This record gives sequence, structure tokens and C-alpha cells, in this order.
Amino acid sequence: MSALWNFLHTAGIIVLVVLVFNFVILIHEWGHFLAARWRGLHVDKFQIWMGQPIWKRTWNGVQYGIGWLPLGGFVQLPQMSPMEAIEGNSDTPREKLPPASPLDKIIVAFAGPLFSMLLALSCACLSSLVGRPVAQQETSTVLGLMDPEGAAAKSGQFQLGDRILEIDGKPVKRFLGMVDSVQWFVMSGTSDPVSVKILRDGESSPRTLSIPAPSDQMKEFKEWQAKSWWQRLAGRPPVRRLGIGPATSGRIAELYPNSPAEKAGMKPGDQIVSINGAKTWSQSAIEDAAENATAPLSVVVLRNGTEVSLSITPEVPATAPPVIAGKKRAGISKIEPADGIEYQIEHPKPLDLIRDYIGNFFGTIGAVTNSSSSISIGHMSGPVGIMNLYYRIFQHPEGWRLIIYFSVIINVGLALFNLLPIPVLDGGHITMAIYEWIRGKTPPLKLLETMQLACVLLLLTFVGFVSIKDVRGLKDDDSADAVRITFAPPAPPAPATP
Repeated sequence: MSALWNFLHTAGIIVLVVLVFNFVILIHEWGHFLAARWRGLHVDKFQIWMGQPIWKRTWNGVQYGIGWLPLGGFVQLPQMSPMEAIEGNSDTPREKLPPASPLDKIIVAFAGPLFSMLLALSCACLSSLVGRPVAQQETSTVLGLMDPEGAAAKSGQFQLGDRILEIDGKPVKRFLGMVDSVQWFVMSGTSDPVSVKILRDGESSPRTLSIPAPSDQMKEFKEWQAKSWWQRLAGRPPVRRLGIGPATSGRIAELYPNSPAEKAGMKPGDQIVSINGAKTWSQSAIEDAAENATAPLSVVVLRNGTEVSLSITPEVPATAPPVIAGKKRAGISKIEPADGIEYQIEHPKPLDLIRDYIGNFFGTIGAVTNSSSSISIGHMSGPVGIMNLYYRIFQHPEGWRLIIYFSVIINVGLALFNLLPIPVLDGGHITMAIYEWIRGKTPPLKLLETMQLACVLLLLTFVGFVSIKDVRGLKDDDSADAVRITFAPPAPPAPATP
């Protein structure tokens, strides 16, 4: 019965993902459709997804359909630039229709991104109303973790408890995330060393640290370069990191059976106060300490208001996901906030959300096109990656709120991406219409067809490239979920000597 329930649950989530994903496409194409009707252009087809339709129906002279290839959608307009390369042949020859004016073409092309942006604004308003769940580690800017092998620890300039104010002169609002965060400014930045302004615990004036962080010296980058061409094609390259994490207040919620922490007497509800005499700014710091431990860890925990001293000897788990295989662990299974509230609900202002993600879009484009940044085209995602993210969000306890919030990001990105002046995109149609308006004539049809075909091939190559990485990401996620951390049970006592 449980297997049937799991199947129905998974199938239900997949159906919801497909519906939400296609709703985003539908609204964008609906903008083109309504604008074309308004301006009097002839509409041949309205199709969601590309390729030959697996379902179609003609109504009022328009063929509505669903294609077999999940790559966007289209409204076929013979009076616009030739798009047969991706839309198929039109049932109505272009020569039999009156030419559309440049203004009509601009309005129709711009309507799709406009409707996507209006949907983004609607989702932003709804997200502001119902709220967005935010974990503690997303908002903190206080340093709580340092990887001993990371650039921050090697520089010797940071101290746990430092409050990070700026990265390379850019103010930060949170530690994690893609907007105004420590994580984003470090991995998308181009300067080396990285300039970090901090306010140290106990000091009244900020200080600026200069942290050398050459990407080519990172262990992850060296491992990446040593991989085969196929592994690099299928995987995503590492990004620059300083090896730091946010401070959080929490307590132990669960321990792995037979783990070193359990054997040492740690219990759910304990709050780690110090490790080897040093104050702890994050409960997960114990696993970082365990990984590099050469002797038992001296750990002090707060239990029911009383401090208790423990000695934990880290062990290598009997089974573990690839990312931690062979590494020592203390055996903490789950950490929860000290107050028991896992997520705070914040209500962001709608226009702030739109502004933030417009800035993030152009920041991403700038990072991808800058060879000095660790962000590359290999970090981008296509339909597979987006649908997988939707799938995972739907499984979150606050998934319905996150879906609304994430839809703001998707629709802003869809609107702005389509406005890029690239043939086959809406921005390409607008560019060609402006050229026609200025020159008083359309570009040669043969030239347009060649440009369209070339851009279609480039677009399909891009989608194929990122989809390979998306699919590999699915495999990695499944592998991580399939392999659980287990510790060997205690050895049985030796038999008594006769």
C-alpha cells in the first residue's frame, strides 16, 4: 500500500510540475496571440512545446496544439520574420497576406515578454501577501563556519563571529542565495584578492580584509581539470568559494544510530556550546571538526540548562553518499533551530522582488560572459533543470509558497531572455522591425532564413548542452538520496578466556 501511495504522490507532483511549467509558457505565448489579434495579424498556429503536435485541434481558423519536445511554445504568424525552422511550414503563404508594419511587429513581439513580466509581478504580489519561507542560514551575515582547507581559513584573517558587510564594495543582505548575498558576490566576482568588509565582534569600526582566492589553486578546480572530457561535459564546473558558512543558533534533533556522537552520550535537544575549547557559532561545525580530527573532540553541550562535557571520537561511516565517503563524521543526522521554528515567513515588497531579479539576470549575463568569473554557461539550466527544481520545491513543507516565489524568478528570466536581440527570440524580431522601420524595407528573406536557422541550431546546441548537465544532476541527486549514512554497530565483546 505504501508503494502505491508513493507512486501516486510522485505522479501527482509530476503532473503539478508540468501544469505550472506549461502555464508559464502559455501566458507568454498568449501575450503574442492577443497582440496579434489586436493588430490584425493572421494567426496560423498556437502551440505549447515544439516539434510535431501530439495533440491538435483547429478552432476559428487557428490550429491549437501540444508538441512532443518540451522547449517553450510559439504562435505562428506568417507576416512576422520567417520561423519555419522551428515552427514548421505555415498553412497560409506569406505572399497572400498583407505585410505587417514595423510597429505591429514590435508590439506583437514585445507582448510575450510583457505578459511574462506581468505574471512575474502578479506572483510577486501574491508572494508578498502569503509570504516566503526563509531559513535562518539564508539571512545571517555572521561568519559561523570555516573550512580549514578554504581560502578564508588559509588567509588567517577571519574570526568566527565576524559580521560580513560588503564583498568587493557591494553590500550584502544575506549569506546564501542569488541576490545581494555573500555566496553570489564571491562566486560571480572577478577580483583577486577578494575585498571583504567586516565588523568584528566587540569592535565598533569595520575593517576591510583582502583574501587571496585564486580559482585555479582551489582543490575543486584542480580535481575538475583532472577529469576526462566526458566528465567535464556532463558535470558542472566548480565555482569560487572562500570556504565559509553562516552562523546559526540551533540544537541537535537527531543522531545516526551507532554514531560516535551517540556512543559518547550526546542526545537530541543538546546544544553544542564549544568544540575543543572554542566557542561554536554553528551546530554543524562539529562535522567540519570531525573531518579533520586527529584526536577525540572535547565537546561541551548545553542540556536542560546544564553544561555537559563529552569526548567524541569521529569515525568513517560504513556507508555514505559520494560527497562524504571516506571522511570522518561525528554522526549528527539533523539539526533544528533552537526555538523550534524552522522557517520564518517574510513578506517581500513586490517591486523589490522584480528589481532584485532583473538585477540578478543582468548580473548573471555579465558573469557568464566574463572569463575572469567562475560562473560559466555550464552553470545554466534548461527545461529539465527548471522542472526538476519545481519538482523538489513541491516536496518542501512550504512548497506552495516557494512555488509562487520561484515563479517570480522564472518569469522575469523568461521575459528578459526573450528580449535579447537574437534571431528566433522576441528581441530579434524587435531588432529586425526597427531595422525595417529605419531602412524602409525588410532584410532579404534569404538572409533572414539563414540567420534564423543558424540561431535555431545554436539554441538547440545550448539546450542540449545544459540538458546533459541537468540530467547528470538528476543522477547525482538520486545517488545522494539512495546512499544513507550508516555506522558500524559496536563490536561484540571478546569471549571470556577459559
